Amino acid sequence: VPRLLGVHQHDELRRRARGGRLRTAGSGRLHGARLRVQADQLDDFSTLVVRGTSAFDTEHLPGAINIPYAEVAKPWNLERLPTDRPILVVCASGALSSQVSTVLGVLGYHVRNLSGGMAVVK
Repeated sequence: VPRLLGVHQHDELRRRARGGRLRTAGSGRLHGARLRVQADQLDDFSTLVVRGTSAFDTEHLPGAINIPYAEVAKPWNLERLPTDRPILVVCASGALSSQVSTVLGVLGYHVRNLSGGMAVVK
């Protein structure tokens, strides 16, 4: 699986974020169990699905945009992301979207990761 950052770079970002030396622009988690209760609040988010195109075509949240995981950090794809509203990042399980959320938060985007991914939405 391609990574946006090397293992050591990702670990360093997480270490700095935990130590308070790295500020992100509002990153965090939205738990899938609460998603059903807060479904009306999805309108407050732009939804970014970082799954592959075929998985996106099979299922995704309404109104979501698809940028595969390995393509997110490319400048032309970053330009597609909104800066005026929070982004809900979604993958199959929540693991890859967590990494993308960290990177986007460092870049200044207001992001939330859907903990548990599409598995909890079904």
